[in-house]
Amino acid sequence: RDFLLWWNVIIVTPHHSMLIWIILMACSMHLIPISVPFILAYVVFCLLDSTPAKGGWSFVREEWRSWARDFFFFRWFAEFFEMDLIKTAELDTSRRYIFAMHPHGIIGMTFNGALTTNGAGFERLFPGIERVAVTLNGTFLAPIFREWLLFLGFVSADRATLISQLKHKSIAMVPGGAAEALYAHPGTMTLVLRKRFGFIKVAMQSGAPIVPCLGFGENDIFNTISPAARSKSRKLPLSTWERFVWDSQVAFKNTFTVSTPMITNVIPNRVKTAVVVGAPVEMDREKSVEENHAKYLEALTNLYNEHKGKHGYGNVELEIV
Repeated sequence: RDFLLWWNVIIVTPHHSMLIWIILMACSMHLIPISVPFILAYVVFCLLDSTPAKGGWSFVREEWRSWARDFFFFRWFAEFFEMDLIKTAELDTSRRYIFAMHPHGIIGMTFNGALTTNGAGFERLFPGIERVAVTLNGTFLAPIFREWLLFLGFVSADRATLISQLKHKSIAMVPGGAAEALYAHPGTMTLVLRKRFGFIKVAMQSGAPIVPCLGFGENDIFNTISPAARSKSRKLPLSTWERFVWDSQVAFKNTFTVSTPMITNVIPNRVKTAVVVGAPVEMDREKSVEENHAKYLEALTNLYNEHKGKHGYGNVELEIV
C-alpha cells in the first residue's frame, strides 16, 4: 500500500504531471514523425486559446467535475500526506465564497488535495458549495495537463474572470502566489500578503466573503534552499551570494510570473498535513480596501494562533511580509 501511495504522489504532483506529458509528447515527435505537425499545431493552440480566461469549459457539467475530483488517485494523494480537512464554521450554500489558501508552498499540495479536488473530502464537509479553482495563466501553457485542469474546473487568475465566476460559483485561490513560494521552507509560516489587495477588491466588488484556509505542513513537504528563510533563522542579513540568488529569483518571478524556489528533494516528504477552513470574513463596501485588508489579516492571524498548537506549529510564528 505504501509503495502504491508513493508512486501515486509522484505522478499526481502537478509539476511531475506536467513534465511527464511534455516528455511523452517529445518522444512521440521523435518516434512518430507524422505526429510533429499535429503536436506543433496543438502547442500553438495552447498559446492562443483564451478558454481559461473565459471561465473554462462551460459544457462540462458540475456532476462530471465532482466525479473527476473524486478519483481514487486524489484520495491516495491526500492519504499519503495524512491530510485532514477541518471545518470550523458552517457555510450558507446560497452564497458564493472566496476560499483563500495559505501558504502557497512550493506547488500548493494542500491546496490541490483539500480545495481543488475531493481528496480530503471537501464535498462531504461542504455539500452544495460549487467552486472553481484559480491558477496562473502560465499553467495553461502546459500541453495536455491544461485540458485536465480545465476539466477539473480551473480558471485563469485575472480579475474579470474571477468576478464573472463569483456570480455563479465560489472560487478557491492562493493569494500569496508565486512570490510566496520563494519563502517556502520547513518549519516556517511566511505569507506574502502585506501588499496583496487584489483579492480584497474582488471580494468587495462581488460581495463574496473570504474564507481563510491554513495549510499546516505545506511548507514541510519540500526541503528548500531559501536565502530569506536562512537569513531569518540566523537572524543575520543576507550574504552577498544569498542576496544575488534571492534577487535573481525575484527578477525571474517578476519577468515570467512563475517562481523558481530551490528544492533539494524531488520526491515530496511524507509529512502529516491539515487544512483548517475558517469562518467567512465579510467585506464592508462602506470601508476602504485597506481597512478590509486589515480585517482579513486579523481574522487569519487569529485562526492561525488558535490552531497552530494542534498541528505542530506551536513554536512557529506567523510572519506576513
